[in-house]
Amino acid sequence: MICAAPYAIPGIVLALAMIMAWLQPIPLLGWTLYGTLWIVFLAYVARFLTFGYRLTLVAVQQLDPSLAEAARASGAAPAHVLRRITLPLIRAPLLTAWLLVFAPALTELTVSILLWSAGRETLGVVVYNLQDSGSIAGAAALAVLVLLVLAPVQFAGQRLARGGAGL
Repeated sequence: MICAAPYAIPGIVLALAMIMAWLQPIPLLGWTLYGTLWIVFLAYVARFLTFGYRLTLVAVQQLDPSLAEAARASGAAPAHVLRRITLPLIRAPLLTAWLLVFAPALTELTVSILLWSAGRETLGVVVYNLQDSGSIAGAAALAVLVLLVLAPVQFAGQRLARGGAGL
């Protein structure tokens, strides 16, 4: 599967590929993504796309096609079928996929360590820089704050995965 390729290669290689791909300005537009948060965002999308894609694909494959067919036979437009039938049925798997991507992306370091720029640090880079500069207490405090953010997210994800009541 092609969307799993960026996750299969090491993060350092992905970051170097992003640097080489986006170092030059975009033709005709003259924009450069290097040194902006957009290059980090694109790298994160490439890195974590496989998690969200696989969970969403499984959820959509489990839907009975007769639901959409019945709605279409009743005259519903495709956008209406998507909004009123498909999305409500796959809401929990979509939220679970988002939570499963959010947790590792929040503290990801291997890609962002090469792509960050001053004033545009990710949380993983900030914790790393604090620890590297000798501010162990600051790094530990920030890591505890990350834990306090991720614990409820993890709890909500487990509840959604078990089919518990909504958030």
